[in-house]
Amino acid sequence: HPHETAQDVTKAENLTKWISEWVDPSKVKVERSAVYQFHGLVAKKWRVGRAMIIGDAAHQMPPFMGQGLCAGARDAANLAWKIAAVSRGEAPLEFLDTVEQERSPHVKAVTKGAIEMGKVVCVLDEDEAAARDRKMMEDHKAGRGFAFPSVPYIENGVLSDATAGHVFPEPFTGSIDTPVRVDDEVGIVPLLVLKDTENLSVADRSAIAALQLASPNLKIVTLGGEIPESIKALDADGHVAHLMDNAPAMLVKPDRIIFGSAAVPVLALAWRNYLQGEDVLVQEKEIAA
Repeated sequence: HPHETAQDVTKAENLTKWISEWVDPSKVKVERSAVYQFHGLVAKKWRVGRAMIIGDAAHQMPPFMGQGLCAGARDAANLAWKIAAVSRGEAPLEFLDTVEQERSPHVKAVTKGAIEMGKVVCVLDEDEAAARDRKMMEDHKAGRGFAFPSVPYIENGVLSDATAGHVFPEPFTGSIDTPVRVDDEVGIVPLLVLKDTENLSVADRSAIAALQLASPNLKIVTLGGEIPESIKALDADGHVAHLMDNAPAMLVKPDRIIFGSAAVPVLALAWRNYLQGEDVLVQEKEIAA
């Protein structure tokens, strides 16, 4: 509170007084007391030459959505495969700039959501808190749920279809009796998901070869039919196929963010441009035209 200091609120006698409303202080051992200040910060630049920052070094957010560690894990997943691609010569060093381009806007949106949640949680005025609670109860009785801030999808470095930027729902392979997660089978690599392999055109096969040339570790997952060195997915409920809608193919990044759903030649050209730092959205429109 405005009239308190950090020294006041960490004194043993004050802690004892406050916790005595809920527990017997004699049965509690306070290991540590400290005052924390929450921050909402995002670094202006994530890469300088061969040095990069991610995670808490690149951003901090209040804990009210439980997304701080999650954001760092997403950063690491985004960066790891790109470092590998650069080290193998599949992309230039500048490709690492896409980490900030893709992750920074996402982190900013989540941080804003966490700040808004903090405004709900950290109400100190008793009258204001009571009014908040009444409204929540009224909304609940009326069937209106609390508008909890959602985690957005990735908007940069992906195509423009409805699936792009969302997390790919990992399918299974093997058999119904002994299913195996596709990631356990192939590892953290790009995935080309084909809805039907029976009607692949010459252009489709050339595009698949181009994708494999750009990313030699790419794996092919088929929903219908099989081709050499592909993995047959178990999609009994049709969830992945439904997600692809009318598109014949979907390309998934190694961090399991969907790059986009489209014809294979569109995906191949857009992926090549993406690895070289070009605008995938412009190229997609040019192909469609």
